[in-house]
Formats: sequence, structure tokens, C-alpha cells
Amino acid sequence: KQFEEDIRQQNERLAALNEIAGIVSHSLNPDDTLSGVIDKVMDIMRFQAGSIFLLDRETKHATLKSCRSAHEARPRLEDALQQACAVCDDVRMQVINTGQPVFVKDIRRHSALAQSELAEMGFLGLISLPLTSKDVMFGLMVLLTDEFRQFSRDDLQFLLAIGQQVGMSLENINLYQEELQAKERLEELNKLKDDFVA
Repeated sequence: KQFEEDIRQQNERLAALNEIAGIVSHSLNPDDTLSGVIDKVMDIMRFQAGSIFLLDRETKHATLKSCRSAHEARPRLEDALQQACAVCDDVRMQVINTGQPVFVKDIRRHSALAQSELAEMGFLGLISLPLTSKDVMFGLMVLLTDEFRQFSRDDLQFLLAIGQQVGMSLENINLYQEELQAKERLEELNKLKDDFVA
């Protein structure tokens, strides 16, 4: 019986990874991509809320880019996540420095998060994981649960695989945006040259 359940869960996760690969390869619009990924992760892993923060590679400052919730009003959750990111430097820096997920089993007992709006909203657990590509971290995914949960090694490996897929997508989006900016700059220079010659 347990073997059948393990096989079912593995098949479900492989299907989810394939769906996420489709989501991240379908669009170079980060808003569509990130929202779709969060929705899928929340569904398959039974999280009540999820978000993606993009990192400034120089300052390591994290900016909320996408946020989804099964229950809460989105603006309130966005504010609570921004506040939590600002006061909870230790979790963010631990993920950045180790490149590994960080799990807070009980937000109410965490020194920086206990008085946060996330705790007031009833969230109990938080997991933060890196979004990386080629050893470069592009952001963090923060997932919230309103129940006490344990995460197996398989759970963490699954979440890391998703983080790598999203990281590759973010890298591609950055490269595309840099190419567009270079093209626009070249067009501006050509126009100036044409105006000067005329």
C-alpha cells in the first residue's frame, strides 16, 4: 500500500515538473511565468500561500515580484510578505549563503517572525528556497502553510528542482530584456547618426 502511494506521489511530482517546465518555457513575461509556477507548487505541495522575490545581485535586496494565496486578500498578504522579508534577514541570508532551502517550522516561535503580520494571519510554517541557474541566484520562493508540516528529503529535492527551473527561466528573461535594451539603444544611435548625417 505504501509503495503504491509513493509511486503515485512520484508520478504526480513528475507531471508537475513537466507542467512547470511548460509554464517557464512558454513566456518571457515574468508575471505570467511566476504566478503560474506558484499556483502549481501550492496545488501539488498543499501550501496556502506562495511568493517569489527577485534579488538584486549586488545588494542582495529582495523585491516581491509575484504573490498568490488560497485564502487571504492579496494586498494584505503582499504587505505581510514585504514586512517579513525586511525583518527576517537571517532566513533570506541563510538561503543566499547556502543555496539551500530554509524551513521555519513555527513562525510564532521565530524571533523575527513571531510578531509579524504573517503570524497574525494564521500562517504557521514557512519555507524559503533559492531560484538559481548556473550557480547564480536570481531570487527566492517563499511558501507558507497554516499547519505544522514536516518536509522529507524528497520534498526538498522536488522544491529545489522547481527552483532551478524557475532560475533558468529568470535568467532567460534577463537575457531577453538585456537584448531588447541593447537593440533599443542601437536604434537610438542609428537615428542620431542619420539625423547628424542629414
